[in-house]
Amino acid sequence: MTSDSKPASPPKALPIYKTFPASAFSACFAELCTLPFDTGKVRLQLQGTPTPGVTPKYKGLIGTVGTIAKEEGAAALWKGWQPGLHRQCLFG
Repeated sequence: MTSDSKPASPPKALPIYKTFPASAFSACFAELCTLPFDTGKVRLQLQGTPTPGVTPKYKGLIGTVGTIAKEEGAAALWKGWQPGLHRQCLFG
């Protein structure tokens, strides 16, 4: 470097018409990637605490996701994706 070189200026912030779509796309992509696990988590929560002597239908998150895919089809893991994407666009 020479002594007369100027320091680099900080990058300019993107305008809102560019940041909003980028943010919405990123949030929606993340929602679609994690929705199967969220579906499994909700099924486990709705199952509740098993009573003694009764075998629970779902055991663990990965087992729950596998059971849902096997019994209802893989598309069942993405039930409710529309409201999830709307939520992410508005709040993500």
